[in-house]
Amino acid sequence: MALEIVSLEHLPNSHKVYVALFRDVQNAAFLHQQLLARNPQFEYAFIDASVIADAYRRYGISPSTKDLIVVKVTFPGEDGAEPLTQDQIWEHLKTNVEGEALSITDDQISTTTDVPKVRKYYKLNGLKWLDDIKDEKVKQKEMESLVIGAMALRGV
Repeated sequence: MALEIVSLEHLPNSHKVYVALFRDVQNAAFLHQQLLARNPQFEYAFIDASVIADAYRRYGISPSTKDLIVVKVTFPGEDGAEPLTQDQIWEHLKTNVEGEALSITDDQISTTTDVPKVRKYYKLNGLKWLDDIKDEKVKQKEMESLVIGAMALRGV
């Protein structure tokens, strides 16, 4: 199964984070439409509503998306309803995402990352000190740190 559980120490045990990677997705337009229609079966994105149009455009799925990382967070319902299980989520994804499911690894993610877009959206262009780093691994680590910092600040 290519759906993995990510452990986050600050979450209670009742909350689970599931992650999957799909390459060569053939039905991105369908998935995009499900998110825009707010279909509760396709709740994969949690985005600040004040900038939702911009966030969907920049970070969300588009009709031309080929590589897709899916994140699903589950937790018990307020009425005590049990959350979806890993098997139920995986069955839903296998049924609805037409693409090759792969293990989510650093190598797989690096082959799907559009670095120019990341630099643009996180305002990393024009950073001379970053451009001057010759070692690509060091440059990648610095960019990752900057992006994670920017993501954390947006959540504040």
